[in-house]
Amino acid sequence: SAKRNQFVKGMQMIALHERALLSRILNGSEGLTGLREMDNLDVYLDYEDLTKRDLILAINFKHIEQAAAVKEYDNQGVTVFERVNTSLYSKRMLESFGLEGAIRVSPLHCHSAEDIDQFLIITKKMADDSLYLKH
Repeated sequence: SAKRNQFVKGMQMIALHERALLSRILNGSEGLTGLREMDNLDVYLDYEDLTKRDLILAINFKHIEQAAAVKEYDNQGVTVFERVNTSLYSKRMLESFGLEGAIRVSPLHCHSAEDIDQFLIITKKMADDSLYLKH
């Protein structure tokens, strides 16, 4: 039916849009450093072929505790989530990847290139800032 075809086409366009945002967040753009190139930052579950990926990432700063990083993102108006293996909700997934915890970044609040760029600017500042030290 025509309605079904419209729906399928819409889902394909959403997937392409999310893939473009994922590429931008990982690789950066126009003078902005992507997550893959940032110092003091680990990006987990990353591999080259973005066609097999959803727009969801797990990251950790090498010098900022997850809870402190999530709080700082929140202070900057960015919503990310702390996932720790002490949580029943996160335990099985994290342990399957050999992680104790991670910061989960998802498209919940990243809808546009501008959202991604703002996230990259904030993340780079946090990654470069030696004032944030793990306790």
